[in-house]
Amino acid sequence: MTASASPASVRIQFLGTGGPFASGARLQTCILIESSGRRYLIDCGMTVLVAMARFGIDPGSIDAVLITHLHGDHYGGLPLMILEACVNAPEGSTYPPRTRPLCVAGPAGTEEHVQNALDVFEWRTPFATMKNAGLLQFITLEPRREAAIGDLRVTAFPVVHYTPEATALRVTVGGKTIAYSGDAAWTDTLLDVAADADLFICGVYTIDVAQGGFVNYRTLEQHRDRLTCKRLVLTHLGAQMQNRLGEVKEEVASDGLVITV
Repeated sequence: MTASASPASVRIQFLGTGGPFASGARLQTCILIESSGRRYLIDCGMTVLVAMARFGIDPGSIDAVLITHLHGDHYGGLPLMILEACVNAPEGSTYPPRTRPLCVAGPAGTEEHVQNALDVFEWRTPFATMKNAGLLQFITLEPRREAAIGDLRVTAFPVVHYTPEATALRVTVGGKTIAYSGDAAWTDTLLDVAADADLFICGVYTIDVAQGGFVNYRTLEQHRDRLTCKRLVLTHLGAQMQNRLGEVKEEVASDGLVITV
């Protein structure tokens, strides 16, 4: 009898764990998932190229980017990745310009937002160059409908935030499930997102400030026993959260943290 194959290990690295304001010098939201030789990003803040350079990640090695919502600290690095993909490698770097397609999956309007950002910054040509070369593809993630993105199985869950298209994501790859709240206030939808996940990454911006679009740490504490994830890690930390980490009982991510599930 042949033993059944065990699930492949999945490597997660936090390339950015802060909000939009560089509190504590943290980079903006970006999470790298590696499995079976492929690389994927969840969210892509404006500091993404800085993060990749810091942690030795070739931008051309990213197969797909998943976007939770259309705030700049979550998708604003995509225009820079597209620009970088269309020019020669910077002097002293070891990677060539992109030669394989990049898939971007996010809420409706993602493609238009990325193109408009490049237009605003007078970098119009790279978007058309990538699209015409077949190197840039956009997929809309329909709420609560599983999508296949390379080796990933991705489901977006609508959440409450300051922008109506905001979603949390549930990603399955290599037999493992990674759940991510994105930016979200507490609703019981997060229980569905995190249900039995190997890892639930939850954005917690403050300790106790009441905000309509974010869950704070005290609220998360109240619901902690209801979460059935195997491991919980907090991210997207604002200044108050960082200044009061001594009060936090849960695991907190820092830029560069690596987790294997």
